[in-house]
Amino acid sequence: MNWKAKIANPRVIAGIIVVLVLVVTAAAIPWITENRSLRHEFDDRLADSTSDETNTDKSPQQTGQRTIATEWQWESVGNREAPTTEQAASSQATALFDITYIYDALRTVRLDDNGEVMLDDIALRSLDEALDHGNLELTSADLEELQELIRAGLPGEAGEQTAKIVGDYYRFLQAKKEFNAVYTAPGIENDYESEYEELRALRDLYLGRDVANQLFAETDRDARFMIRSMQLEADSSLSPEERQARQRKLAEDHYRPDIPRWEQRYSAFQKEKQHILDAGLTEEQQQEQIEQLLNSHFDTEEIAAVKRYDEIRSE
Repeated sequence: MNWKAKIANPRVIAGIIVVLVLVVTAAAIPWITENRSLRHEFDDRLADSTSDETNTDKSPQQTGQRTIATEWQWESVGNREAPTTEQAASSQATALFDITYIYDALRTVRLDDNGEVMLDDIALRSLDEALDHGNLELTSADLEELQELIRAGLPGEAGEQTAKIVGDYYRFLQAKKEFNAVYTAPGIENDYESEYEELRALRDLYLGRDVANQLFAETDRDARFMIRSMQLEADSSLSPEERQARQRKLAEDHYRPDIPRWEQRYSAFQKEKQHILDAGLTEEQQQEQIEQLLNSHFDTEEIAAVKRYDEIRSE
């Protein structure tokens, strides 16, 4: 039975959501040459993947951004106030659907001015945390219970939208397991680009193309970068010097931040940074002054992306 037939099985349409999050670094070059499934490698790296753009210590109240946390109705689910961080963390190992843990995992998901869920990488990460990275096994009744809890805590369009996405992801995960089983079977030759396109088609089938494209925009961008890196690494027509130069250019293009007036601001930063490096300071003094320089040229939420790009160019 092929994977397309398998995903129609009712057993397959029972599961929980999974998030394919890719954060590719320059250190990936040795890894991408291994003879294993691209999709399987992505999953292996999920636990270590971090995204500077989506991680923040600021609460929704500090930023003024509407989120599930700001709209959550605790009185609708039997609680009068939001839990502490410790309460939320300890609740993970209790009931199958602990509302405190679900709230804490989903609370950073952002809402737009119309009160609708913003389908982005933040939503993917939050959903993955809420649903234990796809490790739960649910019956149809379990899934309905989870969706009802979400609707109760988040009344209105946002709750309906979130509940539907959770259900759709649940079904996608089970289909993805079938997909993975086929492509990790012994004797299967890996065509990474074709595999990833088939995986995208599977996402479209279960989530809808528009939803999938929004949720996986960052994932797809990272995947295209990785696949192109793999192709360059395997290109025997290139000399080692040509391959290194093209890999560097590819990484620079991929990690170039989407920051207003980027070229002008980064150029000014680089010139002043070079003055610091040429001043004969100790390493500690250099780092301190470079940090001050970063803060003078870029906003707080931009600095992590600038640092990453700067490191890529310095290697």
